[in-house]
Amino acid sequence: MTSTPSISSLSESATDKGTAHQQVEATPRTLLRWRPLPAPVTEAASAAALLETHDSPVPCRRCQHDSRAGDAMLLLSYDPFLGSSPYRGASPIYLHPRCQSVGAEDVGQLLLDRQRARLLSVRAFDGRHMMVDADVVDGGVLLETCGRMLALGKPAEYCYVHKTMHGCFAVRVERGGRAD
Repeated sequence: MTSTPSISSLSESATDKGTAHQQVEATPRTLLRWRPLPAPVTEAASAAALLETHDSPVPCRRCQHDSRAGDAMLLLSYDPFLGSSPYRGASPIYLHPRCQSVGAEDVGQLLLDRQRARLLSVRAFDGRHMMVDADVVDGGVLLETCGRMLALGKPAEYCYVHKTMHGCFAVRVERGGRAD
């Protein structure tokens, strides 16, 4: 079932709370940081969102929890880019109508575990937001793929991960620093 929601909860800026991250060691020298919603949800996206009820769970990109069967979820178009790029484009995401952004202390292994059973598109971008690498991978090798693309000395600064089947945005993965 689909209807148009009244959306007051979507105006929360992803840059306020959604920049929570998880530091994961990708190689002996490179850490990865996971950002579920790197850019704010725009007013235009909020205005065009649809309220849908599903018989099976769908993932909320804000709190990182799946819906329960029968829960109403907002379906909206989300642009994760933080700068101009010819590769810039919005893709679908689901959000609970009311929930809190995930905090760094709440993430744990959740983001990585959530991606393991899915076929994923991984695209790596440099500081000018130009694509420098891309791959389609089984979720079981997501960590290794992002680690390879973001290894120290490589031009990539971040990766965008999307679900291959429906094109839904999943997460931004960044180089998180150096493990000593």
